[in-house]
Formats: sequence, C-alpha cells, structure tokens
Amino acid sequence: MQKLNSISLNRAIAALENKRFVKLICGASNTDQKQIERLVMVYSLAGVDVVDISPDMDSFASAKTGIDQAKKIYNSNPHDFPKFNEPLIMISLNTGSDKHFRKAEVDFALCSNCLNCTFVCPAGALYESSERLQYNLKSCYGCARCIEVCKKRAISLDKTKTAVFVNDNCEAVEIHTGNSSFDEVKSFVENNSFITQNIELISFSIEASLFDRKGLIEFVHSLASLVNKKVIIQIDGKPMGADNSASSSLQALAAAQVLSGVNSNFYIQIAGGINHLTKSYVKMFNLSISGVGYGTFARKIILPYIVGLDDVEFLSNLKKCVNITTNLVEIMEI
Repeated sequence: MQKLNSISLNRAIAALENKRFVKLICGASNTDQKQIERLVMVYSLAGVDVVDISPDMDSFASAKTGIDQAKKIYNSNPHDFPKFNEPLIMISLNTGSDKHFRKAEVDFALCSNCLNCTFVCPAGALYESSERLQYNLKSCYGCARCIEVCKKRAISLDKTKTAVFVNDNCEAVEIHTGNSSFDEVKSFVENNSFITQNIELISFSIEASLFDRKGLIEFVHSLASLVNKKVIIQIDGKPMGADNSASSSLQALAAAQVLSGVNSNFYIQIAGGINHLTKSYVKMFNLSISGVGYGTFARKIILPYIVGLDDVEFLSNLKKCVNITTNLVEIMEI
C-alpha cells in the first residue's frame, strides 16, 4: 500500500522525539465538514503536526481539503504564513463507550427556549436564530455542558455510530479506551488487524480520572505492549473541558507526572483541559512529555471566525485566525 504523506509522518515522529509535538483535535464526534475544513486549514498554517478527526470518509476528505488549501495559500504567500506545516491526519476510533463519541439530542417539545445552552456550547452547535433555539447536530461533539444548564431536561446524550473507518492512505489512528478493560482494548486491536499491520503511528487515549496511580501505570504498560512499535499515550485529564482557567489542565498534568518517571517505550502526550497556560506549567513542573493536544480550547478561540461566515468573510479573517492560533501552537521545547 502506497502512503500519501510519509514526510508528514516522519515530521510528526521527529516532533515527538524532540518533545515539541502539537496536535489539533477536531472532535471525534464533530462531523461538521465546513468547520473541520476551516479548522484544519487554519491550524495547518499555524504549524500543527497532526490533526485528529472523526472516523468517517467525509471528515477525512474535509481535513485533506483543508490541508491542501493551506498548502496552496502558503505557496502563494509564504512570508505571511511562515509556520505552515503539512500535518498528518489521525483517525479517532472507539473501543466501546468513550465519552468523546456522543452527541446531544434536543427535545424541542420540552424546551422552554431559555437559550441558556447557547451560551455554554463551545462548538456553536446550539445557537439562537429569530429568537428561537436552533441545533446543528453535525457540529456537536458531546461535551455535555448544555445538559448541565438545561432546567427542563430537554437535552440528552446519545452515542454516535462507532463503525471503524480508516482511509487507505491513513497512517495514524488514535484508539479511545474510555472505560474499556485492557482485555476489551486488546480484543478491539486484534479484531481490527489493519491497526497493527498498516498503521504507522498509533495513539491510545486514556481518561486519567478512571485510574489510581498504580492502575494507570499498569494499564499504560499493557497498552504499550499491544503493538510492536513506540506508541503515543494520550493522557486525557478533563475530556472536552478546556477553559481559560489556570486549573484547566491540572488533571492531565498530574497524570502525566505519574507516567513521566516510568521507563517505557511510549510517548506521553497530554490532552483534555489543555489551554494557553499548559506549556508554562509543563516547564514549571519539569515534566518529561512529548507534546500536547489542543481540542475544545483550540476550536473555541477561533469559532467566531469560522462559523456562520461565507468563504469571502472567512478568508478576510484568515490571517487574524492564524496569528491567534500560532500563539497557541508555537513550537517550543516542552
């Protein structure tokens, strides 16, 4: 099988080895194709190493389009976008009941139209139009903040379809373990043999809050032994929970500290609650990790510039978006 982007793969691995790896997480349940395309375009111009997307063909195509458009823009005007990088596309897969694979469902018969949910939705999936609540299912990635503020219990969560899709040219996957046992994860990997046979870069996403110190170390060691290559262990501290606060990334940082002294053949990458302050804390605590994954925070800071705008309006704000995201992504030794 001929791969399309081995250069991007080698660059991503080098970033992991050099402890300066940065990933954009578009959302495992985010299937809004225009939003994915624009997110990937902006963050490619800002220099991310990997973009992580939902496991469906349309999302892969949108991510590829975003990268191609960013490349075209960079080639036309490299001085305006000096951080451009052609990122690797990573497909997120679900072993069972990981909370990243769910979407909100709105019962409009129960809804009082208070619009409280529109103020907390970081995806722009719930919004007001003509003084009425509107819902874009494709943009939702299941953070559940809307449920917390809905006094009428008009919103619930439903699992998204978990069919395994990997494009023939895909070289990276992330396996979300959720609350699955090691045996369940092992069975998933064995039943999807393409993962070990065809995929060059494999990541396991682990929700840190599900484990105590000993359990986390044992689970990670077991996962690392599943494949005959160095894997990424993504420690998810506060899934889909990033905000502007100093405490946002503390759960991920604490879990990374547990693993950073463990001598094993895996890269440590943190996610979940990661924001603009995280890298400074990594340095302050002297953590030995390989990189970070920006999700909710990465989307939220440029959402007004990529949602609800036509192409002309979006492109008129492109340089501003890239400047904002470059400040977040800026490659530095962690």
